[in-house]
Amino acid sequence: MALAASLLTSLMLVPMLCSKFLRSEEKGRSPRQSLFFRSGEKVLTWIEDRYSALLAWSLRHRKTVLASSALIFAWCLSLSLFVGREFFPQEDQNQMVAEFELPVGTRYERTGRVGRQIHEIVSRHVPESRDIYVRWGVVDEAGAQQIIGDMETYRGMLFVKLVNKEDRGVSPKQIAERLRPITEKLPGAVVRYDVRDPFQEMIFGSGGDLAVELYGHDVAKASEYAARVQKVIARIQGIEDITISRKEEKPEIKVLVDREKAAKLGLDVRTIGKAVETLFAGTTATRYREGGDEYDVEVRLRPEDRERIQGLRDVYVSTPAGDQVCLANFAQIQEGLGPNRIERKDQARYITVSAQVRGRDIGSVARDVEAAIRKIPTPPGFSYKIGGAEEQRREAFRLLIWAVGLGMVLVYMVMASQFESYRDPFIIFLSVPFGIVGVIMVLALTGLAMSIVTFIGLILLIGLVVNNGIVLISYIGILRQRGCDAYTAIMEGGRSQLRPILSTTLTTLLGLAPLVISRGAGSEVWGPFAIASIGGMTLSTLITLVMMPTLYSIFEGVKVMPAR
Repeated sequence: MALAASLLTSLMLVPMLCSKFLRSEEKGRSPRQSLFFRSGEKVLTWIEDRYSALLAWSLRHRKTVLASSALIFAWCLSLSLFVGREFFPQEDQNQMVAEFELPVGTRYERTGRVGRQIHEIVSRHVPESRDIYVRWGVVDEAGAQQIIGDMETYRGMLFVKLVNKEDRGVSPKQIAERLRPITEKLPGAVVRYDVRDPFQEMIFGSGGDLAVELYGHDVAKASEYAARVQKVIARIQGIEDITISRKEEKPEIKVLVDREKAAKLGLDVRTIGKAVETLFAGTTATRYREGGDEYDVEVRLRPEDRERIQGLRDVYVSTPAGDQVCLANFAQIQEGLGPNRIERKDQARYITVSAQVRGRDIGSVARDVEAAIRKIPTPPGFSYKIGGAEEQRREAFRLLIWAVGLGMVLVYMVMASQFESYRDPFIIFLSVPFGIVGVIMVLALTGLAMSIVTFIGLILLIGLVVNNGIVLISYIGILRQRGCDAYTAIMEGGRSQLRPILSTTLTTLLGLAPLVISRGAGSEVWGPFAIASIGGMTLSTLITLVMMPTLYSIFEGVKVMPAR
């Protein structure tokens, strides 16, 4: 929409305004304005003279120019080995989450004490905090589980809301690193920190920065395999907070129903289970209404009747005939261990080993992880694949690469139809690959990673970088049609179109400059976008001004360069 409005303005409004306001004489200018315009004209004329000298030298040394351009392209392309890859830049959301976990089966009260200890540690060591919220234990039935994830009596989470980014000198990651050595000393507790945006997790997935999905049917072998994977990837630099999705079995009390005895009493397993659940976990029997408000009325045994296992054996279950039968008459009570859950994906059982990545890009860490896993003997019937944000990054990059290729084809087709030629559009089109390697170059030099955001900037460059080439080559073609020889047309066209080319480039770079220097909210996302665009635009402009006229002279068969 912005480009469409700009096109309409340039075709209709700008010519009208030029006819009204554009004057060649200095009539009506103040002395200060006249001095400004004369000084600017001298600077631009000096730049044009220097560029004309450079262009003349380039036309006399075409092999040197083309060889240098090829070397620059190869060097920038080789820098891709040093450019990291990530799915989406980590944005400072003024918040941090600490998930803590104790051994499976830990009582709710013990977990609460640890949660309060972590709350006290954060209050004391994080002066940048604004609000702190801690919770632990089983979630309620109000849907909180969908917001904060699966909770058990041995697990909890602490949410820290930080002051605004402008009011603190450290990032959430640095705060997490400050707390990590302290919370590691808590006996029996494992604390993991997460500074990701929860809304990004809902959109892009919450499987951790990096996840290894192990597929196999055997539960015992899967757990052993996951433990070996965890041990191996823990040695890789940048890996931290490793978790296995399938936890160790938790202690439970099993009610083993004798179905034959229960059937004689007119009972089935579902009825018995519901009765036991009501007596010990409770159930909502009715709702009490008063003054327009409703209150749930829950029914269950008194606390003193739920403290011992013997209390479960002695409970009574109502039969369809209305009799009360003791549970011990038709069921056995046993203590044992039970699995937390068995996960399935694509109709296969799997277990996930996930981790957070710190200090390195996800792409390079994923390569190291895959190399380390390949060295582990894979159990029969098992396989693995990389999941989490890295899996989504690979899929997104694959689609974006297709988008880049399609954009390049469409741009060339449009230029070929406009010029009614294949040669001139080809010369102009060479600015596109140089714009792409310009993005790679600036990312490598600044230490930024290639992400979806920088890919968007790269796709936009495909349409931007050819504009200068179109302006230059089309004007050279106009001069040729007016009777100029190839050399004169190139020299005159280059000098005449230098100002519009520089104006187009500088306005684009200056428009992106605020995003580069910004340090406010969202700068982690839009900064790489602007830096990538500036790098690609700058290199492609240099190629347009130097290599493009040189290549045009070769295609036009210019043999002898006049002495300058």
